[in-house]
Amino acid sequence: DSELDIAIIGMSCQLPGIKDINEFWYALVHGKCTINIEKSKESLIVSGQIPDLHYFDYDYFGITPSEAEIMDPQHKKALESVDAAFKNAGYDPFLYKGNVGVYGGCGFNSYLINNVLTKYPSDNNKDNFINDLHNLSMLVASDKDFFCTRISYVFNFKGPSFTTQSACS
Repeated sequence: DSELDIAIIGMSCQLPGIKDINEFWYALVHGKCTINIEKSKESLIVSGQIPDLHYFDYDYFGITPSEAEIMDPQHKKALESVDAAFKNAGYDPFLYKGNVGVYGGCGFNSYLINNVLTKYPSDNNKDNFINDLHNLSMLVASDKDFFCTRISYVFNFKGPSFTTQSACS
Protein backbone atom coordinates (compact mmCIF):
# COMPACT_ATOMS: atom_id res chain seq x y z
CA ASP A 1 0.00 0.00 0.00
CA SER A 2 1.70 3.22 -1.16
CA GLU A 3 0.03 5.25 1.62
CA LEU A 4 2.23 3.47 4.15
CA ASP A 5 5.50 3.68 2.22
CA ILE A 6 8.38 5.59 3.75
CA ALA A 7 11.25 7.10 1.78
CA ILE A 8 14.59 8.17 3.19
CA ILE A 9 15.85 10.62 0.60
CA GLY A 10 18.37 12.73 2.48
CA MET A 11 21.02 12.07 5.09
CA SER A 12 23.01 14.11 7.56
CA CYS A 13 25.42 13.47 10.38
CA GLN A 14 27.78 15.29 12.69
CA LEU A 15 30.28 12.99 14.34
CA PRO A 16 33.66 13.42 16.01
CA GLY A 17 36.01 14.72 13.33
CA ILE A 18 33.24 14.68 10.71
CA LYS A 19 31.16 17.75 9.89
CA ASP A 20 28.78 16.34 7.28
CA ILE A 21 27.58 13.28 5.37
CA ASN A 22 30.19 13.68 2.62
CA GLU A 23 33.05 13.56 5.14
CA PHE A 24 31.39 10.55 6.78
CA TRP A 25 31.29 8.58 3.51
CA TYR A 26 34.89 9.56 2.71
CA ALA A 27 36.09 8.35 6.11
CA LEU A 28 34.06 5.16 5.80
CA VAL A 29 35.31 4.31 2.30
CA HIS A 30 38.93 5.11 3.13
CA GLY A 31 38.95 3.49 6.58
CA LYS A 32 39.81 6.80 8.25
CA CYS A 33 39.59 6.95 12.05
CA THR A 34 38.24 10.32 13.18
CA ILE A 35 38.56 9.88 16.93
CA ASN A 36 41.60 10.13 19.19
CA ILE A 37 42.90 6.90 20.70
CA GLU A 38 45.54 6.87 23.43
CA LYS A 39 46.79 3.49 24.63
CA SER A 40 49.00 2.62 27.54
CA LYS A 41 49.58 -0.49 29.63
CA GLU A 42 46.99 0.68 32.15
CA SER A 43 44.35 2.40 30.05
CA LEU A 44 42.69 3.10 26.77
CA ILE A 45 41.38 6.63 26.26
CA VAL A 46 39.09 7.28 23.33
CA SER A 47 37.82 10.78 22.65
CA GLY A 48 36.38 12.89 19.90
CA GLN A 49 34.96 16.33 19.31
CA ILE A 50 31.96 17.33 17.23
CA PRO A 51 33.02 20.07 14.76
CA ASP A 52 31.62 23.58 15.30
CA LEU A 53 29.98 22.58 18.57
CA HIS A 54 29.75 26.14 19.83
CA TYR A 55 28.55 27.72 16.58
CA PHE A 56 24.77 27.91 16.08
CA ASP A 57 22.91 30.21 13.69
CA TYR A 58 19.98 30.84 16.03
CA ASP A 59 18.53 33.55 13.79
CA TYR A 60 18.26 31.11 10.86
CA PHE A 61 16.08 28.84 13.02
CA GLY A 62 13.99 31.71 14.42
CA ILE A 63 15.39 31.34 17.92
CA THR A 64 16.22 34.30 20.16
CA PRO A 65 19.79 34.84 21.35
CA SER A 66 18.75 34.37 24.99
CA GLU A 67 17.00 31.09 24.19
CA ALA A 68 19.97 29.86 22.15
CA GLU A 69 22.30 30.65 25.05
CA ILE A 70 20.56 28.19 27.37
CA MET A 71 19.39 25.69 24.74
CA ASP A 72 20.71 22.14 25.01
CA PRO A 73 23.42 21.65 22.34
CA GLN A 74 21.75 18.33 21.44
CA HIS A 75 18.71 20.31 20.26
CA LYS A 76 20.90 22.72 18.30
CA LYS A 77 22.76 19.92 16.53
CA ALA A 78 19.48 18.14 15.75
CA LEU A 79 18.05 21.27 14.11
CA GLU A 80 21.23 21.65 12.05
CA SER A 81 21.14 17.97 11.06
CA VAL A 82 17.50 18.07 9.97
CA ASP A 83 18.22 21.16 7.89
CA ALA A 84 21.29 19.49 6.33
CA ALA A 85 19.40 16.25 5.57
CA PHE A 86 16.68 18.18 3.72
CA LYS A 87 19.27 20.14 1.78
CA ASN A 88 21.09 16.87 1.00
CA ALA A 89 17.83 15.66 -0.52
CA GLY A 90 17.38 18.88 -2.49
CA TYR A 91 14.57 20.36 -0.41
CA ASP A 92 14.15 23.45 1.72
CA PRO A 93 12.79 22.21 5.07
CA PHE A 94 11.04 25.53 5.69
CA LEU A 95 9.13 25.32 2.40
CA TYR A 96 8.35 21.59 2.19
CA LYS A 97 4.55 21.08 2.14
CA GLY A 98 4.34 17.29 2.53
CA ASN A 99 4.02 15.35 5.76
CA VAL A 100 7.22 14.91 7.72
CA GLY A 101 7.49 12.57 10.68
CA VAL A 102 10.12 13.23 13.32
CA TYR A 103 11.31 10.33 15.50
CA GLY A 104 14.32 10.62 17.74
CA GLY A 105 15.76 10.94 21.17
CA CYS A 106 18.50 12.68 23.09
CA GLY A 107 20.28 12.25 26.36
CA PHE A 108 20.07 14.08 29.65
CA ASN A 109 20.62 17.84 29.40
CA SER A 110 23.97 18.04 31.21
CA TYR A 111 24.60 21.40 29.53
CA LEU A 112 22.00 22.90 31.86
CA ILE A 113 23.80 21.73 34.99
CA ASN A 114 27.39 22.23 33.81
CA ASN A 115 27.03 25.53 31.97
CA VAL A 116 23.74 27.36 32.50
CA LEU A 117 23.02 26.91 36.21
CA THR A 118 26.64 27.64 37.18
CA LYS A 119 26.00 31.29 36.24
CA TYR A 120 23.55 31.65 39.12
CA PRO A 121 24.61 32.04 42.76
CA SER A 122 24.19 28.99 44.98
CA ASP A 123 23.18 30.92 48.09
CA ASN A 124 19.65 31.17 49.46
CA ASN A 125 18.54 32.59 46.12
CA LYS A 126 19.55 29.49 44.18
CA ASP A 127 16.01 29.15 42.83
CA ASN A 128 16.14 32.58 41.15
CA PHE A 129 16.85 31.04 37.76
CA ILE A 130 14.04 28.48 37.98
CA ASN A 131 11.54 30.98 39.38
CA ASP A 132 12.04 33.34 36.45
CA LEU A 133 9.12 32.39 34.18
CA HIS A 134 11.06 33.32 31.04
CA ASN A 135 13.91 30.97 31.97
CA LEU A 136 11.53 28.23 33.04
CA SER A 137 9.79 28.25 29.66
CA MET A 138 13.14 27.97 27.89
CA LEU A 139 14.21 25.12 30.16
CA VAL A 140 11.03 23.25 29.38
CA ALA A 141 11.57 23.83 25.66
CA SER A 142 15.14 22.50 25.95
CA ASP A 143 14.17 19.36 27.86
CA LYS A 144 14.76 15.99 26.19
CA ASP A 145 11.02 15.29 26.12
CA PHE A 146 10.50 18.19 23.70
CA PHE A 147 13.31 17.10 21.37
CA CYS A 148 11.22 16.06 18.34
CA THR A 149 8.34 18.46 18.89
CA ARG A 150 10.83 21.35 18.90
CA ILE A 151 12.15 20.20 15.51
CA SER A 152 8.60 19.91 14.14
CA TYR A 153 7.70 23.33 15.52
CA VAL A 154 10.78 25.14 14.17
CA PHE A 155 10.33 23.73 10.65
CA ASN A 156 6.50 23.75 10.80
CA PHE A 157 6.41 20.05 9.93
CA LYS A 158 3.04 18.36 9.65
CA GLY A 159 3.10 14.73 10.70
CA PRO A 160 3.90 12.62 13.74
CA SER A 161 6.53 13.84 16.17
CA PHE A 162 7.70 11.32 18.75
CA THR A 163 10.59 11.56 21.18
CA THR A 164 11.58 8.16 22.48
CA GLN A 165 13.67 7.55 25.56
CA SER A 166 14.97 4.28 26.87
CA ALA A 167 17.65 3.28 29.31
CA CYS A 168 19.46 -0.05 29.07
CA SER A 169 17.14 -1.49 26.46
